[in-house]
Amino acid sequence: MKSMMSHALKVFLRNKEFIMLVIILPELLLLLMTFLLPYNETHTIGVLNNSSNTIIVDSINDIEGINVISIKEDEISEKIMNGNIELAIIINNKDGKDIVTIYNLSDANNEIKQAINLAIKNANNIESTRISINDAKRGNLSVNPTLAFMLFKLITGGTILVTYIISERNRKIKDRIMLSNIKESTYIGGLSLVFLIGTFISSTLYYLTALMLNFDFGMNHSIYFLLMLYVANIFSVAFAIFISSLTNNEETASTNISGIFLILSFFSGIFFPYKYMPKAFQYIGYVSPQRWISLGIENIQKTGSLLVVMPSIIIVISLSLILFIFGIIKTKNLKKG
Repeated sequence: MKSMMSHALKVFLRNKEFIMLVIILPELLLLLMTFLLPYNETHTIGVLNNSSNTIIVDSINDIEGINVISIKEDEISEKIMNGNIELAIIINNKDGKDIVTIYNLSDANNEIKQAINLAIKNANNIESTRISINDAKRGNLSVNPTLAFMLFKLITGGTILVTYIISERNRKIKDRIMLSNIKESTYIGGLSLVFLIGTFISSTLYYLTALMLNFDFGMNHSIYFLLMLYVANIFSVAFAIFISSLTNNEETASTNISGIFLILSFFSGIFFPYKYMPKAFQYIGYVSPQRWISLGIENIQKTGSLLVVMPSIIIVISLSLILFIFGIIKTKNLKKG
């Protein structure tokens, strides 16, 4: 195993594409998008006021950077999914008391929702309540807006591993390595472990940079966020091994990985609000690894506990193990191209 890992390390370090695409580029792109995406000058909020009292609506209007529009209840799902509004608020009056319901893209307690909750809480004292969501220091940016891109990039990063394995197989390099009585599992395991370490380094660099810039992870223990990125890295490598065992065509393998996870991303709820999707779409999204990982991050942000996401972690790790073992077995029987 040591000799195989040494071989893989030398090859990957000589590969400029590996260093750039796996270690450097993801961090640069994610940090850039984290800076750019969260900051819009105006945030549009939809309000349906079924109460004769306008105190709450007036209080929300006093939030700097908020544009309030009137909506109908049957428009909420469509407007949120189309990006016309960032969240919706319904105000109903029950027994003389206003009841407020907030609908947004996720259960994550983002800064806009926090500002609105504070406005609602202080609605009876409007004159002393002036809230701004645009004055946040740049050191307090949230990582949530880039979660969809981040997971897609991490999971599809295994494309490089796939093309490398197929390339060595087609160029007969693997055959020469196997003449040294190296087992198939040792060969694939060595390559996978070195590649996995590379993806761990990339995720860790992103995490450490975000810590230094005082990014908001939305959780008390930000190390849990890094743990979920590692889970995505593990799945990425396992799925790459699985795909590499099905074909000897590099282009086909790369296309399959990108295509499969791009489709699953749309159903997973990381691009569009999961709870507003048709049931059929939700069923598809429920089998998406991006859904399990993103939901895990949201649950940690919501509860502050790692225990609540252990089922999701176990599912992803178990599936990764199954795909990895299947990939090794299938590769042994795959005809060389």
